[in-house]
Amino acid sequence: MRPHSSPVTRRGRLWWIVGAALVALNVVAFLPGLGGDFVWDDDLLLLDHPNYRRPELILSSLRSLFIISPSYFRPLGYFSFFLDYAVFGPRPLWYHLENLVLHCAATLLVLRFLALLKCSPLVAFAAAAVFAVHPSRVEGVVFISSRFDLLAMTCMLCALLLHRRALVGASWRLRWAAAVVYGLALASKEMAVTMPALAWYADRYLWPDVAGGSAATTRRLRSIRGYAPYAVALFAYLALRASVLGSLVVSRDLAIPLSSSLDHVILVGKTIFGYLRFTVLPFFPNPVHYTDALSPADVEAWLGFAAVLLAVWAWLTGYLRGGFRDGVVLFLLLLIPVANIVPIRLAGPSYMAERFLYAPLLGVVLGLRNLPWHRRGLRGAFLVVLMLWGAITHHASANWVDDRALFTWVARRAPQSALGFTNLALEETRGGFPGHAVALSESALVRDRANPDAWDNLGVAYYQLGRLAEAESCFVQALRLAPGHPLFSANLAGTWRTMDRCPEALNLLGEVIARDGTAASAHLNIGLCYLRMGQPDDAVPALQRAATLTEIDTTTWMTLAQALTLAGREDEALEAVRTALGQGLAKPRAGDHMAAWGREALHQRRIGDAVKLLRVAGVMLPEDATIANDLGVSLRSAGLLAAAESSFSKAVALAPDLALAWANLGEVYGLDGKEDAADSVLLQTLVRWPDLADAYRHLGRLRLSQGRHDSARTLFAEYLRRAPGGVFAAEAQAILRE
Repeated sequence: MRPHSSPVTRRGRLWWIVGAALVALNVVAFLPGLGGDFVWDDDLLLLDHPNYRRPELILSSLRSLFIISPSYFRPLGYFSFFLDYAVFGPRPLWYHLENLVLHCAATLLVLRFLALLKCSPLVAFAAAAVFAVHPSRVEGVVFISSRFDLLAMTCMLCALLLHRRALVGASWRLRWAAAVVYGLALASKEMAVTMPALAWYADRYLWPDVAGGSAATTRRLRSIRGYAPYAVALFAYLALRASVLGSLVVSRDLAIPLSSSLDHVILVGKTIFGYLRFTVLPFFPNPVHYTDALSPADVEAWLGFAAVLLAVWAWLTGYLRGGFRDGVVLFLLLLIPVANIVPIRLAGPSYMAERFLYAPLLGVVLGLRNLPWHRRGLRGAFLVVLMLWGAITHHASANWVDDRALFTWVARRAPQSALGFTNLALEETRGGFPGHAVALSESALVRDRANPDAWDNLGVAYYQLGRLAEAESCFVQALRLAPGHPLFSANLAGTWRTMDRCPEALNLLGEVIARDGTAASAHLNIGLCYLRMGQPDDAVPALQRAATLTEIDTTTWMTLAQALTLAGREDEALEAVRTALGQGLAKPRAGDHMAAWGREALHQRRIGDAVKLLRVAGVMLPEDATIANDLGVSLRSAGLLAAAESSFSKAVALAPDLALAWANLGEVYGLDGKEDAADSVLLQTLVRWPDLADAYRHLGRLRLSQGRHDSARTLFAEYLRRAPGGVFAAEAQAILRE
């Protein structure tokens, strides 16, 4: 007979099933976001910022101010992105998957936490499912730049579980291990600072009876001395933070103006109420929670403080007990670091962000365990709510697939905020619709005149429209609001470069480089200035630095190839082109870039530059007849007739129907004294293309050289009839008057 499974074995299997169900729930809820691109700050952090891509810059990134705010110090997050790029490159799918894996890990740790509190598997599943698919999770999981919240929460939960394990095993070694993991949580995000307070509360109320093998060691672990390892970890973090940032807190002007201490108090109360409201009624997930001004008459702020006072009163008087008491206390403790008590720089102006609820929701989870789950009606209602929240999360995740979808959603969900309009303007500019970008940027500035990004985007749109004076004014205004910003400085310098004010542009860019040597846009603009000034040898070092820093920007690599070509370093230029091709640039597009630069040089009568650029373009696209023809024109203008003849012959061979190449070949034969060949080619050209004006001119010049003036006049007259406003019309008229 087959032996029956023991109750312990069956219960263990049930826990495994519950864990697998939670993972499956997470995958279904966040599936739409997995195929998304880099969005919002992801571009700034992962694509524009070089420190995640260059091994020699990873240490400097830990010593430099965080790219988003000077008050952030998050080296573990930095390092995770560095490893991602080293393994996966700039492919967003893997970054999204890692975020989802971290969220699943945090969910399973919450499940383990509930199991240690003697919850049944089904009750633990219900509570952990709220942690998993609450709509506030959308921003935290799908937004790659929220990696810091995921890492911090995962490390905090590991530290708490190790803290408890140290009690069970009466082990100082495990307590120090918990302190190390606590340090990793701090290195992920500052909000982990409250973990020792959570550990103290858990010792006192969640597992007061847990004891190890040695009673004396257990007592010491529960005493103040037992928390010393956390103090050491916190001190080490603060010392490292102060050495990097220069002080513990680096404040800038708030986007929300605080004119008094009362304003600060109101902001804290409004933030608390906002998080409470979204926790209870998460039906409208939205990455922008906006306020443009603060007032003592703000009811939400005072309701926030009233809710806190009510919770404290209920706790002191005993109205809150068990799981409800634990949930309220832990929720408020975890909310402290994100309630704007410390006045660091905000963005937008947003006073809260949904991803900041990632840790506080643990309190809600603990409170749910005390609900009367034995009541069928409650279980049914909870199932409906959970399904509704999961559907909201699934639907909202689909809005994070790209910047256009995200900020269209933001503009619709928060029309009073400038953020959606500002970023949609940038998308329109990138898409080649600067007129639309102007309208959207102006809409953003109506909502927030002090938004430097909106001014910069407006300047970029004006620049694309050729309205350089207006673009300059916008970039100057952006720099007034954000002094020293490298991108705004580079944009202003680019405008000055286009206005032929290269010395001013170089001075400004030099100041940017002095502050931040990794500002790739500044190096790029320095190179472009030197190219405009006709100094390719000086442009090459700046463009090499820009290409090295950006690495994945194919435009920068092609600009470097242009400079190397003009400097006579064609082999290096082709290597730069190969790098651009390796980064995803199509070979025909790369060749077209080089050919376009060559044609521009030819149009400007920079014949030597045109020859160099078109030669490289011909190497890249050897089957392109038009490039061979344009190279022949450049070589002919340089007096290199044999080389020009070879190039025109190649063009004719590649494209027998390219009439202009036939005419040019006939002309160069004549210039080289090969009159019979010239006569034959030009007559064939006129037979096949009788409307080609240049062929009449070339044959007319050949007849003049042969002394057949009457025939030449007839041919030049025919040229004028077919091209009365042609480039060589004056020459033809002069010959006819002779």
